Amino acid sequence: MRDNWNRREFILRSALFLAVPSFISFARRAFGEEAEVKVSDPTAQSLTYCPNAKKASKKVCPLRAGKDKAKQFCRECQFYAKTKGSGASELGMCQLISSGLVRGDGWCSSWVKKA
Repeated sequence: MRDNWNRREFILRSALFLAVPSFISFARRAFGEEAEVKVSDPTAQSLTYCPNAKKASKKVCPLRAGKDKAKQFCRECQFYAKTKGSGASELGMCQLISSGLVRGDGWCSSWVKKA
């Protein structure tokens, strides 16, 4: 009977050990304590993330195109959720870039218009 107790205790502590870092990361993002994502971040680079799409050129943000490009900003994307700020200083969470917050004026190649 004592073996079952030890096994249960091990499983409970293991689950708690694995859950705590995820919860801390979620809490930081939810309360806006997370830093802005760096352009050098591998995920940001793979998505060709531009922090300021208003001033983006073909050299900086070559894939941003189409007739709707004037409306293509992170704040208008379905993967974006605002967490703090407004205007040029607006930051939010992106479901695709989990390493930090993205700018509302930003853009990436996975941009999808909000429904």
